[in-house]
Amino acid sequence: MNKYGFISDEATQDFEAAAKLAKQYGLTGLEIRSVYNKGPHELTREDITRIVAVKNAYGLEIPAISSPFYKCELDEPRDAQLVILSNCIALAKAVGAKLIRGFTFWDRGGFDGALPEIVRAYEEPIRMLEAADMTIVLEHEPSVYASTDARLKTILDAIGSPRVQALFDPGNGLFNTPPEDTMEGAKILAPYLRHVHLKDAKKNADKTEAVCLGTGDANYAQLLPYLVETGYDGWMMLETHYRKQTTISKELLALPKGESFSHMGYEATEESLQAWERLRNQ
Repeated sequence: MNKYGFISDEATQDFEAAAKLAKQYGLTGLEIRSVYNKGPHELTREDITRIVAVKNAYGLEIPAISSPFYKCELDEPRDAQLVILSNCIALAKAVGAKLIRGFTFWDRGGFDGALPEIVRAYEEPIRMLEAADMTIVLEHEPSVYASTDARLKTILDAIGSPRVQALFDPGNGLFNTPPEDTMEGAKILAPYLRHVHLKDAKKNADKTEAVCLGTGDANYAQLLPYLVETGYDGWMMLETHYRKQTTISKELLALPKGESFSHMGYEATEESLQAWERLRNQ
């Protein structure tokens, strides 16, 4: 049975306000990316205590931590990134999450040459994940070396660890040139599929923009039943990146965080939740 939720900072930095919205729409989970204007690796013990109290009061799960791990240069020292992962593992333990979102470094070209170093970079994280009994889910997006579904599968094949799996986001593929096909992407990542983010986007002239779920070029009419029919039993998390009457800057899209990112997101998230409900009931 699939489980539904949304990434809390798409709507608000106030975790309780996000919890109320989730319950209003019959959702059972929230994913943490930024709360109280802090990234997941920056939350204090007091912040985490507040989050756990809200989670328990509203009967919600927090299945995943959307960390910015390895959204950095491939050749930079990795100590600070390993601290981010360590802090996110501690947060995940506190809230009961088993999944941590990760990336594959900023894409500076030369994918084939970068691949061995990307694989080596995951050796220590895998040891940390094994000790914590957690899994990292790598997200494909145009800004990182795993810029496409196919590249992500190549990286996962090369890493070859059950601790490193796939996060599928059909909306991300729409920002590639040419845009990726939703169903093809789902099939490519099927062997590794562990987590799903849902966003939608549409190309207008020479620009692609996030739009309300179900109104763009992502094929959710086919994808949602396909995931159910093929036995995917993980979480689906709404991550709109869509805003009414405004847009999110490229800088914030690259590293989402804080009030500036959440601005006007509550209304857009609610609109997308309503659209998602209609799609599920078709």
